[in-house]
Amino acid sequence: MKFRRYRFCLVNFVFLILASVPAVVACTYGPATVCEKFAAADVIVVATIGIVPETVPGEYAPRLVPISIEKTYKGQVFKEIILDQPQSTCDWNFSGYQGQRMLLYLRKDKNSSSYFAIGTGFGGIVERERGDIYWLDGLDKSLARTRVSGRIFNSNTNESLAGISVSLKSRNGIFKATSDSMGIFEIWDLPNSRYEIFPEIGSAWVVKEFTAAGEVHWKNLKNGQYQDFEIVINKGSKCGGADFGLNARDK
Repeated sequence: MKFRRYRFCLVNFVFLILASVPAVVACTYGPATVCEKFAAADVIVVATIGIVPETVPGEYAPRLVPISIEKTYKGQVFKEIILDQPQSTCDWNFSGYQGQRMLLYLRKDKNSSSYFAIGTGFGGIVERERGDIYWLDGLDKSLARTRVSGRIFNSNTNESLAGISVSLKSRNGIFKATSDSMGIFEIWDLPNSRYEIFPEIGSAWVVKEFTAAGEVHWKNLKNGQYQDFEIVINKGSKCGGADFGLNARDK
């Protein structure tokens, strides 16, 4: 899944909270569930970024960025396209991404025929977007099913953690999944309910980072770790996600 990674951020598409940054980031687009991102984009592709024109470091001046497309999940099919980037400081400017394979959510500019890649939580390096790609690869079934997914990783190294069990608990019972080699877990076909979601980490780890998408609720920080997360699955929120960054308890 993945979402764009922030230190303790909770997002329901229209708001974003950063524990390490006191102000709310004022961007048009916020991180969202993959089903929300799918609905928001005109075209969704996996593509390799071409030559990125140079600008002053940190400058978001308009630039034309060519991409070579290897797979299209939604919208018109292109082999190559030139993106008009960025539309705002919230969108990708692709500095440092030349030659990278990326999952991109594109929108068509209302005032021209050009496309641009939506930023701030939409897309990223393929290896970090496996959660979204899993959902997109099963698109026909995905659109009709409920799903919660996420990534488990070491918050110090960003290394994916495999073999971590994640549980969702509600009055409907307990549903479980285990993170794979990319740290991704998926739980499908959940009945509509409010679920407590937690990684089963015992005494070895503590949750130091948390990134969520969809309708999610949480309780306050306690003893240096985040706890008590709930995620809601219903007709208006058919999919959601929760990424957990873990630290070894003695670190």
